[in-house]
Amino acid sequence: MPSKKSSRKPAPWQEYAVTIRRLAEGERGVDASDPESLGLRTKFGGTPDWEQEDEHPTCKACQTAMNFVGQIDSFEHQSKRNPNSRSAMGVQDFMFGDVGMIYVFYCIPCAKAKAIVQYG
Repeated sequence: MPSKKSSRKPAPWQEYAVTIRRLAEGERGVDASDPESLGLRTKFGGTPDWEQEDEHPTCKACQTAMNFVGQIDSFEHQSKRNPNSRSAMGVQDFMFGDVGMIYVFYCIPCAKAKAIVQYG
């Protein structure tokens, strides 16, 4: 017997402000290959810093490659360099798997979005 879904929304997580800084051509916000950058890799634009293999999606409506919008890192990852660090032994709301990443893509002509999650 299928379980009945709850119509109640979950309680909202703590809200964070995001500061956006345009980078010079060829400049990187962080070195994604540096283990000290875990939790600090959230960005808009550029190219995805894949945790695993490249999963760049194709729009189901028009069959063209979707535009990369940005990625959201597990920004509460416990580390000395991370200003949003939270203890790994406590509650970390913005921890996607094991320091994973959410990638957001958008098809401009079709106005369709897609998110992909990869785990560290």
